[in-house]
Amino acid sequence: MNTPSTPPASAALTGRALAFHRRGKAILDGIDCAVFPGEVLGILGANGAGKSTLLALLAGDEIPASGEIALNGVALARLDQMARARQRAVLPQQATLAFALPVRDVVAMGAYPFPELSPAGLDVLVSQALHDAGIAHLAARAYPELSGGEQQRVQFARVLVQVRAGRQPGEARYLLLDEPTASLDPRFQHSLLQVASLLAEREHTGVIVVLHDVNLAARWCHRIALLAQGRLVASGPPADVLQGAALEQTYQLSCTVMPHPQQPSRPLVLFA
Repeated sequence: MNTPSTPPASAALTGRALAFHRRGKAILDGIDCAVFPGEVLGILGANGAGKSTLLALLAGDEIPASGEIALNGVALARLDQMARARQRAVLPQQATLAFALPVRDVVAMGAYPFPELSPAGLDVLVSQALHDAGIAHLAARAYPELSGGEQQRVQFARVLVQVRAGRQPGEARYLLLDEPTASLDPRFQHSLLQVASLLAEREHTGVIVVLHDVNLAARWCHRIALLAQGRLVASGPPADVLQGAALEQTYQLSCTVMPHPQQPSRPLVLFA
C-alpha cells in the first residue's frame, strides 16, 4: 500500500468537536476526525463506542448536537441531499430491498444522483463495479435469492457506481462503509478492502470504514481512529494507534501486539 500524499486542506471530509446525544445520553463527545482523498480511515471500537454514529454524522444522515462537518471546504449542513449524494456514497450495515430486481439493476441504482449519465456510460460503470466486487457472474440473478454475503457485495458494487459516476477530472469523492465485511468470509473481506484501498489511492477518493476486526484494519487502513465510550482514544497510522494500552482501554481485554510476519511495518494484534 502506498502512503498517500497530503492534498489541499479543502479536499477533505472533516468533523471538528463533534458531539451527539440520544435520549439524553452522550453518544459522542469532542470528536475530531478527517479523511482525505487517497487514504482509507478505519474507525474501530467496542460495541456501543459510537462508530456507526460518527459515520452517520459525517455522511449527513444524523445532525450533531455540536461541532462542525465540512465536505470539501463547504459546511455539510449547507448541502442538500442530492448535492451530498453526488460527492459521497454510503454503505449502511443493512441495506433492504423490497423488490426482486436483477443484481445488475440493483447495482445501477448507484447512479440515481446522476440523471445526466448516458445509458452507455452507466453500463460501463455497472460492469466495472460488478467485476470489482467479484459478482459479475451474479448479474442476472434476482437479488432476494442471494446469500447475505452476496447481497453485501451487490450493495458494495452499487456504492462503487455512485462514487465513480459523473466524476470530473481531479474531483474528490468519499466512500463511507459501515461494517462492510461483517457477513463476508475472509477471502471477500480482504478483496472488498483491497478494492476500497485501490479506489482511494488511484481514484482520488477518501474512504472511511467501520470495522470490528483490528487486524483487517491494520492491513488495509492508512490511518485508524480508535473510539471508546464516545471519545477518541487515539488517531494515526496503524502502528502508532494499535498499541497495547490503547487497545486494552478500548476493548477491556488484554492483548499482545507484534509485527506482522508477512508485513513487518504493520502490527498484528492477538487478544487474550
